Amino acid sequence: MKIPYVAMRIIAWACVIGLAVASWTPGQEMVRTGFNTRLEHTTAYLMAGIAVLAAYPKKPPWLIAVLLGVYAGVLELGQMYVPGRHAALLDWLASSGRSGLRLRHSILLSESNALS
Repeated sequence: MKIPYVAMRIIAWACVIGLAVASWTPGQEMVRTGFNTRLEHTTAYLMAGIAVLAAYPKKPPWLIAVLLGVYAGVLELGQMYVPGRHAALLDWLASSGRSGLRLRHSILLSESNALS
């Protein structure tokens, strides 16, 4: 059974909003997984990217990757105004760069599966 596109879009936007909530939560209220923070960034953006890709299959994957990268930059800069948080170039690169590469890898895998 396929999940309707409306439900997929709700899930995708929940992921996007979740990124903002996680990014702009004050430092003293943050809950960490215990993993490397860059791994947390990469995983969060990868999950959001896959959700957005699934919800908007007609949009070009490169556009989704670029928009998520820009969004990551905006969220990272916004951390300058959140108590106990700071903006870091490496965090932005972890959010946009590595997750973009992994997102591209998952796109290539899905395209190769569709061809076979």
